[in-house]
Amino acid sequence: MKLTPRILRATYDRLRLFPPFSRWNLPTGTKIKFSVSAEVDCWAKVGQEPLQVVFSGPRPWSLASLDRTMAHEMIHVRQVILGTLQDKEEKHHNLAFQKMAQSVCREFGFDPEAF
Repeated sequence: MKLTPRILRATYDRLRLFPPFSRWNLPTGTKIKFSVSAEVDCWAKVGQEPLQVVFSGPRPWSLASLDRTMAHEMIHVRQVILGTLQDKEEKHHNLAFQKMAQSVCREFGFDPEAF
C-alpha cells in the first residue's frame, strides 16, 4: 500500500473520532504536517516544530499496520501537546506513554506487545 500525506491525514482524523483520542483535544489533521519519507530506519515519527507526523514510504504497509502505527504516533502527538515528549528517542516510551498506550490498545484491540 502506497502512503500519501492525504491518506495519513485521513487516517489521523478518522482515529480522532474514537476514544480515547476523542477526549484528548488533539489538533485536527489540518494543523499537522503529514509526510512520507524514504527513510527505512523507523516506521514513523513525530516532530515538534512544526508539529508533524512522518511515515516511512518503503515499509510494507497494510491498513491494520497503518492504523496501529498512526495510533502509536497520536500518543506522541499528545505528548507534544502536554509537553512531555522527551528529546531522546529512547525516553519517548516513558510511563506516561505506557498508560496512554494501554488505553489505546484496550479500545482498539491492538496487541500491546506489537504496539
